[in-house]
Amino acid sequence: METLQYCIDNVYKSIRNRFLQIISLVFACLCNTYVIHNMKHFKQVLPLFGLLILFMIVAGSEGYSQSEYIGNNRELFVDDFLIDLLDGAMLEMHAPKDEGIAFNLDNPWEGKFSLYSTIIKDGAIYRAYYRGMPGVEEGNNRELTCYAESKDGLNWYKPNLGIHEINGSKGLNNWVSRNNYPALNVVQTSEHEMSIYVNQDYAQPTAHLRRYSIRLDGFSSLSAGYGGGEMITKPFVFDGKALELNFSTSAAGEIFIELLDENGLKIPGFSKEECQPIIGNELERTVYWNKSTNVSKLSGKAVRMKIYLKDAAIYSFRFH
Repeated sequence: METLQYCIDNVYKSIRNRFLQIISLVFACLCNTYVIHNMKHFKQVLPLFGLLILFMIVAGSEGYSQSEYIGNNRELFVDDFLIDLLDGAMLEMHAPKDEGIAFNLDNPWEGKFSLYSTIIKDGAIYRAYYRGMPGVEEGNNRELTCYAESKDGLNWYKPNLGIHEINGSKGLNNWVSRNNYPALNVVQTSEHEMSIYVNQDYAQPTAHLRRYSIRLDGFSSLSAGYGGGEMITKPFVFDGKALELNFSTSAAGEIFIELLDENGLKIPGFSKEECQPIIGNELERTVYWNKSTNVSKLSGKAVRMKIYLKDAAIYSFRFH
């Protein structure tokens, strides 16, 4: 019943929008005719122009301007930016996995007050910059910038650059510059996962930077249990020839994708009945309808997407 009411509401909105657009056009023609034949009374028709502008604003704000342009961007289910209706489905947050210590903060130039880490993926190298406070208490003016690097984001080392001497050691390039304090940036550390780094055991001899991993685009998902659920998007405009999903289902789960026009009506050739069931666990699965992936005839047009889920989760989608 909720989906039926949704369709009825959108048909009503479409009729109303077209009516407002027609009225605006007729009104504009009448105003133009009046001005041409009554130029000496131009001031008298200014209120009419005000009404015309108001009609145009109302018609435009309820019409095509509401379609979000997403192009070929990857869209994550982290908020309701594109969501218009949820029925039995929900947005679900996911916790990262603890992968253990990335590296300890136990060198002479670091100290137990090391903090404020930043992780940068620079080409093939991961670089970590963080504050060091060797052998002193917090709040002094001897803060240093320390550095570590990694080839994979998992195994880290601190290169011996030998520029400054700290407590008799010239082991690392240091130059001047809390518990569970996250490092700046999230970096991709493999084809299927991202990593988050967190300072832990601050001000303790065991101070270290810890790594947590999470599925690519996996901070949250559109999810539904075994009972099933549905989601309908707001109107949007995309660029591309195919639709790609990052998703997972149980062995008994499945996903179907349906493309609708901006009024919520099925587009022939892209209905649920014509969609190939989507089952498994993949980062990049292309959606098929009638053994074809081609959606190019809808590219550049305002459409909606209806997702049917059963014991499944979708983390992101994109057209390309």
